[in-house]
Amino acid sequence: MSEQWEEQVDEFEAVADNGEHYRIQEWVGMIDVTEAGSEVKRSGRTGSKRYCTSAGLACNRIDDQTFEIVALGLNVGRVAASS
Repeated sequence: MSEQWEEQVDEFEAVADNGEHYRIQEWVGMIDVTEAGSEVKRSGRTGSKRYCTSAGLACNRIDDQTFEIVALGLNVGRVAASS
């Protein structure tokens, strides 16, 4: 049976229309594809993605810039990273 795990691949700030700020995390499911007898410890392929706030609230991705925090029924927009 293949081992599965998740890795955080991104985290960014998002803001709601009311001015509240949230940290949104992007997680990707990984599936071990290491061949039996291989010296490689673990080799993963990406699976599905999920999004949540840093507090663990589930989020739906609406588009690249907009996310819904499900439990709050609140849409938030990604804040452009400053240089």
